[in-house]
Amino acid sequence: MKHPRLKIVVVLAATLFILGGAAMVQSASATTQAAPAFKSSIHSIDATLKAQMVKSGSWKPADPIALGKLRLIEVSFWGFDGKVHTGKLIVNSTWAAKLCTVFHKLYDARFRIHHMQLIDNYGADDEKSMAADNTSGYNGRIVNGRPGVWSMHAYGLAVDINTVENPWVDGTDVSPANGRAYLDRKLVAPGMIHSGDVVVKAFQSIGWKWGGYWYGGKDYQHFSSNGK
Repeated sequence: MKHPRLKIVVVLAATLFILGGAAMVQSASATTQAAPAFKSSIHSIDATLKAQMVKSGSWKPADPIALGKLRLIEVSFWGFDGKVHTGKLIVNSTWAAKLCTVFHKLYDARFRIHHMQLIDNYGADDEKSMAADNTSGYNGRIVNGRPGVWSMHAYGLAVDINTVENPWVDGTDVSPANGRAYLDRKLVAPGMIHSGDVVVKAFQSIGWKWGGYWYGGKDYQHFSSNGK
C-alpha cells in the first residue's frame, strides 16, 4: 500500500534541503564577494597643497627638490579596522606611478596599514607622525643626528610604513618609543614587515630597498630608492 503522506513529507524535506543549500551558497557567495577595486591617482602639487606644505614646514624654498618634481598620490589600502580607506602620500614624480603599483600589490595582499596621511597633518614633525603610526613619504628634513645631510624623504624618494609596528632600532634606542612592543621581529602581527614578505617584495619589484636589511641599526619601516 502506498503512503501519500510519507511521499509529501519526503518531497517537502527534499525541497527544504535544496532551498537550504541554495541559501548557504548564496550566503557563502556574499561573504566571498570581490573586494572593492583598488584605486590610485596622481596629482601635481596645486596652490592649496603648496600653501599647506609651506605652512607646516614640510617644504621650504631651500629644500633640495622643487615642488614641481613632487606628486601627490592617492591609493586604496586596507586599514586595521578591516575596511578600505584612501591614503595620501607625496613622492618624487619619477616614482609616483611605480609606487602606485607597489600599493596595489599591498592592497591585493590585504596588508594592513594603520594611517596614511600627509606629514603636514602632524606639523611636518616626523616624531609625531611616527608615534601616530602614520605611513608617510615626502618631508623636507635632514637625517636625524646628521646635521646638513638631507634625508631621502626630502627628495620624495623614501616611504615609511606602519612606523609603530616597524620601528627604527639602534642598540637600545627605539623610535617611535611605542614601537618597543614590536622589537621581537619573530612576532607576527598586523602591519608588521618581515624579511622577504609581500611588502619587501613589492618594493623590490621597483628596485627600492628595505631598511630592515641595514647593517647595525635597523629601520624596519623604511623603504628608499637607494637603500639609504
